[in-house]
Amino acid sequence: MFQSGYWFHPTFTGYDPANANSTPRIGALRPDRVADGNLPAGERTIDRWFDAAAFVAPPRNAGRFGNSAPFILSGPGMAVWSGGIQKQIQLGEQRRFRIMATFQNLANHPNYALPAASISTPASVGRITSTLGTEGAGARTVELSAWFEF
Repeated sequence: MFQSGYWFHPTFTGYDPANANSTPRIGALRPDRVADGNLPAGERTIDRWFDAAAFVAPPRNAGRFGNSAPFILSGPGMAVWSGGIQKQIQLGEQRRFRIMATFQNLANHPNYALPAASISTPASVGRITSTLGTEGAGARTVELSAWFEF
């Protein structure tokens, strides 16, 4: 299974720059976008996935929300090689022996989660600190099975 990265957007927390007297859900405030923010693929690392300097919080009492659009940054993709092999041996007319092995993420390729996107935490913004733990996308797993049918 191969998949491109999920789209996400930077956020900030704290004050309401629009003075709308609203309390948006945590992380829902979008900053101002002053540059592209997407790094070329060759410059992306787990410590700097996007250019955090391309986003700034709007000034207090600006009377508006941030101008950054939603879902403008691309997260890391996923690459998982999975498969299996099976062998069945007939032992007479009514008996058989079967052995099977299945593999998920055979290459043991790390599949990273989205980077931290809150510009309110400069020490971690743009950093990837975890891998995906979803079924089949985590660490390599191997399952061996055997059956004897009679």
